[in-house]
Amino acid sequence: MDGGYRAGHNLTDEQVLEHNQAGSQSSPQVFQLPPSLVANFPALPAPAHPTDLLTPFSTGSTSDLFRAIVKRPNPISIEINGELHSNASDIAIQFAAELRVYKKVGKNTGFVAYLGCVENLGMVLEWVEGPTLLDALRGPAPPNRMTKPPPHKNPSKKRRIKWHNQLVDALVHLHSFGLNHGDLSLLNIHVETRTDNIKLIDFGRS
Repeated sequence: MDGGYRAGHNLTDEQVLEHNQAGSQSSPQVFQLPPSLVANFPALPAPAHPTDLLTPFSTGSTSDLFRAIVKRPNPISIEINGELHSNASDIAIQFAAELRVYKKVGKNTGFVAYLGCVENLGMVLEWVEGPTLLDALRGPAPPNRMTKPPPHKNPSKKRRIKWHNQLVDALVHLHSFGLNHGDLSLLNIHVETRTDNIKLIDFGRS
């Protein structure tokens, strides 16, 4: 977690949302989402023309259709020895960190596209059709131990160098805003099947 980050516990929900929408993008350390809003996720504005870098999977006479995913908070409360414990604060920190990254990096092909937030639902992100970098390098894991893994051809040296260079470019772009990924692994990098390019995902620990 970046130093100086605050979870917003001392502000009302209205104050936090007003601050976020008014100018939180000016600093990477003050984007806040209070735990009380996690169960009722707020509507936050999408970037201008969020689908510019996306390819529709279908086009009609009046509209383009895009695949997307919704990342929804899942707060859990449990009572231990008469005390109620919840992961809402940690979820609030992770979602705020991820929103902060998407708002700072803008539209960049090295990152999954941020398409906005739907009130009481969650964060809407680009659907990336393709395997994780782990599966691209070693092949998909079998569904169970009794099943033989499918044949896998190792990626060529040329492809691996391309993925390496794209990863470096994406990280340089991210670091230029004073941010880091915080949980970089082969599982948080996807290889898009259509373009064979990589995209970084999951910035909750940024």
